[in-house]
Amino acid sequence: MTPVSVNRLFTAQVRRAPNAIALVGGDRRLTYGELDRSANRLARHLIDRGVQAHDRVLLCLPRSIDAVIAMLAIIKTGAAFVPVDPSYSESVRQRHADDSGARHVIARTADAEAFRNPSRQVIEADDLAAGRDDHGPDVDAGHDGASAIYVMFTSGSTGRPKGVVVAHRGVIRLVCNTNYIRITPADTLLLLSPITFDASTFEIWGALLNGARLAIHEEATFDPNLVSELIERERVSVLWLTAALFHLVVRRYIRMLAGLRTLLAGGDVLNAAAVNAVFDAFPSITVINGYGPTENTTFTCCHVMTAANRPVDPVPIGRAVSGTRLHILDSALREVPDGAEGELCASGDGVALGYLNAPEATRAAFIEHRSVDGLLYRTGDRARRRPDGLIEFLGRRDRLVKIRGYRVSLDELQALIAGIPGVEEVIVKVSEDATGEKRLSAIIQSTGGRPDMKAFVRSELVKLAPPFQIPDDIQVFQHLPLNANGKLDRNPLPIGEI
Repeated sequence: MTPVSVNRLFTAQVRRAPNAIALVGGDRRLTYGELDRSANRLARHLIDRGVQAHDRVLLCLPRSIDAVIAMLAIIKTGAAFVPVDPSYSESVRQRHADDSGARHVIARTADAEAFRNPSRQVIEADDLAAGRDDHGPDVDAGHDGASAIYVMFTSGSTGRPKGVVVAHRGVIRLVCNTNYIRITPADTLLLLSPITFDASTFEIWGALLNGARLAIHEEATFDPNLVSELIERERVSVLWLTAALFHLVVRRYIRMLAGLRTLLAGGDVLNAAAVNAVFDAFPSITVINGYGPTENTTFTCCHVMTAANRPVDPVPIGRAVSGTRLHILDSALREVPDGAEGELCASGDGVALGYLNAPEATRAAFIEHRSVDGLLYRTGDRARRRPDGLIEFLGRRDRLVKIRGYRVSLDELQALIAGIPGVEEVIVKVSEDATGEKRLSAIIQSTGGRPDMKAFVRSELVKLAPPFQIPDDIQVFQHLPLNANGKLDRNPLPIGEI
């Protein structure tokens, strides 16, 4: 078990190089010492407001320097942060707040009022308690690495999104002394992911626990020109992209990658031709295919590629990262021989503590197994081990898909749409556009004669689901086809643009 916490490792970096630049965002720059003092002031303010060790604090801030300060402040109190995107609808934000059980919320003034209630305090991020003591609070909680550092909501196979409870040890094993990448104080990482997406775990703590710089893309959307300028200006050396963004950048903006030492991509299957196009343009770069569910702290295994070991399709997902063991099991949870297909499972320090307030789902996914100490996480992904020892991803065993890096349950989305007034039948499918990017499509049967049914369904979904779960295409028909068994026939259904 990892014997230390993320905040103690960060404090060690502060002591080593207090004057080194830690964060860059917009026109602001903070050294490690300044970042530490800012987080200490906010941590003491949180404690004064009643935050205690092992609490959960909702963090509703956009990707920014203030969000990173708040994360550090929360874990310095011994509590865990629960990131929620301010762009989510008010009903989704409220649901996450209620599910988290958070008694405190950090939010911008513009968002604060929506969270206020008699059992919850709101700390406005516009006032980071600048006048308070900037010495670190005396909190020992979480220092064995087993306490929660954050709760991140992710889609499951059924029902509403579940909060995955991640421990300090999982983050430490992800970015410290690991076997797939070496991050040094000379590096600059880019925070490009939303803080509600677990790739941000690698970006933020990969920088701050290794003495590197973290450059923050503070714009809400991905603008390739602005991102390219930021990468060049701040000399970003380590970059993470979702598979969809990776393929887009390689096709249209490959010069963005100039100057990078290491490019990580994942969240879906990588195309070997796209990887090799990067090597053609930049022979010295290293490309890493990173695979892993939120429940095993961002990366479970990685495949490291260079111009000397170019991939062919399918690009493997590689080998277990440090602190993780991989298991490929049959339906009886027995190890399958090399080359045979089975369910990919993981054990080790990266395995989450379970799902928040979901004991049945936790027992189903996090199991005891005779071959491991601790818990084994069942990913639900099919895989096989090749003769060279590399793991090959073979797809899902259920209707979970990755859309732009986010995990989406088609069954969950289908159930949400089915509950909208006027929807009689619904099928949710995944299609691909001309560039190969995956898109969500909803095909609806509605005989109510409502002329604005598409717009109505979309407006209702915005209240129920985060943006990444909203279908790209919605089509409405009076009747959907049935198969010979009287069930909805998925195969002949048309999929088109709205």
